[in-house]
Amino acid sequence: TFLAPDEPAPEGGYTGTLTGVCEKGPLKAGSDVKLTFLDEALSPTGKSVSTKVADDYGKYTLQYTGMTSYAMLEATGAFLNDIMGDASASITLKSLIRAIDGQTANVNVMTHLEAPRIAYLMKENGMSYAAAQGKAESEVLKAFHMKHFTVSARNLSVLGATEADGNLLAMSLLLQSEYASAEMQTVLDYVAADIEKDGSWDDATIRAKIADWAYLQKMDELSYYLENISPALPSFDQKFRTFWFQEFGLGVCDSTIQGKLVENSNQLSAYHGNTFVCADTTWRIASASALQNREGTALFGECTDALEGTVKEADGKKFICKKSSWKYASDAELLDIAVTAANGACTSANNGSIVKHESGYALCQNSTWKKLNATPVDY
Repeated sequence: TFLAPDEPAPEGGYTGTLTGVCEKGPLKAGSDVKLTFLDEALSPTGKSVSTKVADDYGKYTLQYTGMTSYAMLEATGAFLNDIMGDASASITLKSLIRAIDGQTANVNVMTHLEAPRIAYLMKENGMSYAAAQGKAESEVLKAFHMKHFTVSARNLSVLGATEADGNLLAMSLLLQSEYASAEMQTVLDYVAADIEKDGSWDDATIRAKIADWAYLQKMDELSYYLENISPALPSFDQKFRTFWFQEFGLGVCDSTIQGKLVENSNQLSAYHGNTFVCADTTWRIASASALQNREGTALFGECTDALEGTVKEADGKKFICKKSSWKYASDAELLDIAVTAANGACTSANNGSIVKHESGYALCQNSTWKKLNATPVDY
């Protein structure tokens, strides 16, 4: 809990001004903003006040008087699709707010996801708003594998500058994912309802679908449309990637585990069973050479300088230690080793020479014995 304790509304209620931004991506100018007053049981009192979004950044200003302790802030209108750049579909975003928490009240996907959970905790568990809001927000962030920075969602913006704002931007992009603008309302309401009663996002199928989509994305392309209206976006890259890292069962990728190989254990993922390698700060599907080195290391130990050029065999496969990695030995490599053992190494001194090898011939070329496909003629 990081908000002030609850306190009763003064006689006659509160009077003041709310300002903020309404964002999935930003709602367009002319979108509706409505503040509905709620009683102590969070039921509408029948009083409300409305205004309009003033610009395409989602900004609004709303004057109110006689406001009770709690209110539901709703914004409805066309929004900028973070992924596709269109702004044709309409969405309604909600935020369950408290009068004493200040004049800034943004409406966004995080406030929308936590609102039903806050109400549930207050009504069913008898929690104060402060405790319920803190718990609900931490649960929403946990559902997306994000760190809680103890900043209320009503103070966050996808165009902000803090680490907490980066959480919101990453969450907004993930929820948009491959869904068209017209589907966004359904997705948001479904996830909010899933979290409402137990604080957990339990639909593993949707989570895996979003994770698969997120794995394929390029960060610079994801931020293209938002950067057109605000070049300085909050840092969201690693927060965005962490979602699919965790959903795939890979864990954190940092300097301590560079080169580590881990298999995607999520059976609902289209990439289940693929092995990923930690490279820099992200996981990538491991190359064939990385997988061969892991297999060889498990069989024979590390490929060290002392083993350079060594060939070992197991399970019908021949491995060669080259440049500190085990790899499947090619026919060409095996031929060079065999001819070298029988005739000496191929060097500049015998470059171009030909020797008999088994049922054919080998040619010394560029320091390597190579199979000669034709029968040589000594003119």
